[in-house]
This record gives sequence, C-alpha cells and structure tokens, in this order.
Amino acid sequence: MKNIDDKLHAITREVVDGCALELWGMEWTSDYGRRVLRVYIDSSTGVGLDSCVNVSKLLSARLDVEDIIQTAYSLEVSSPGLERPLFAPEHFRKYTGKKVRFKLARPLEGSRRNYTATVNDVSDNGLEVTFAFEGKVLVAKFEDISSASLVFEDENI
Repeated sequence: MKNIDDKLHAITREVVDGCALELWGMEWTSDYGRRVLRVYIDSSTGVGLDSCVNVSKLLSARLDVEDIIQTAYSLEVSSPGLERPLFAPEHFRKYTGKKVRFKLARPLEGSRRNYTATVNDVSDNGLEVTFAFEGKVLVAKFEDISSASLVFEDENI
C-alpha cells in the first residue's frame, strides 16, 4: 500500500464487501474538535440501521487489530442518504441530469468556487465533469472538486 489512506480504504472495502454491501465512500471530518472517520455504505435494496451497526462493529474491531490510525477518532457508519456525497467520477456519471452542489479547490470563473449545477457528462477517463450552470457549460477537473453532494429533488426518488 502506498500510504495509510490506501490501507484504510482497502480494509474498509474488505469489511463492507464481506457484508454484501457497497462502500459508497469515506471521509475524514472534524466534529466539535474531534476527528471523525465517516464511512458511507449502500445497497441496491437500501441500508438500514442493522447494516450500519454491523459494519461499524466489524470495522472498528478490524481497525483496532490493524492499528493503522495513530490518533484518537470516532467512527461513523451510515447510508449516504438522499443528498448523498459524491466521491468518484462514477457517482457523477450515475447522476447525470441531476442537480449537485459542489465546491472547487480552484475557481472556474472569477473567484467563484461554490456551485449548484446539473451534471451533463463525465469524460470517459473520469478526469473531467461537465455541468450546466445558468445557461452555460462548466467543465471542472475531477481532481479540483473538493466536495460534492446530490441535491434532493422529488424526482430523484
């Protein structure tokens, strides 16, 4: 493994796959000054509380044994929800034609970094995402999208 994040991702994927679920994504956040590892799991039939509790117990035990995280943290396992975060090019591809809220590391036009726009397309190699925004077409490099989430609309259900 290249680094701790790669190993953490591999361990998490192994645990989630072992539960016959999909690893939607994971992120480090801060909540009232404490580090939080958020793991999002999904399934074609949905994810209930029992699945989240089961993955949390199994993953917590595995991470304790592997001991790769050297600082204090809390583990949270949940469904990505209706306004799910988008972590990978295939997530954007899945929601082509839908509105997303996203933040860029570098502005596309002027000093603007925050957008709510419709996903038009994702390049075949996943390096660029094209959006419709206020009658214009915006093209963002995937690596420049620092965070993104689906915008809940009734037709998304």
